[in-house]
Amino acid sequence: MGDKLEIQKLDGSRPGQRVLRLIGALSLQTVPDFLKVARAETAPVLIVEFSGVVIVDSAGVGALLQTMASMNKASRKLGLASLGQRTLAVLEITRVINLFQVFPTLAEAEEKLG
Repeated sequence: MGDKLEIQKLDGSRPGQRVLRLIGALSLQTVPDFLKVARAETAPVLIVEFSGVVIVDSAGVGALLQTMASMNKASRKLGLASLGQRTLAVLEITRVINLFQVFPTLAEAEEKLG
């Protein structure tokens, strides 16, 4: 299918925060790259920013759940920010939206996650 995902690694506005800004598709084709980057992050707070995401499929949802489980096991925080309507719909349909800390903006995620 040729899905592509660009992952920008940024420092958060507060110490101990790391932001992964996703641009493109979080899909079966791009999940391995996402997981590799997410697993390499060691910050106490990881925020995944979705403003540039065009599609999230079931493999993408699975990758987010894996990332959340790994973060929880290590007593770290994961937040999802700037989700578009399609991404929100996928997380609602799969009934996992309530498992995540979701924020309307990156700034709000950075503030609330400390």
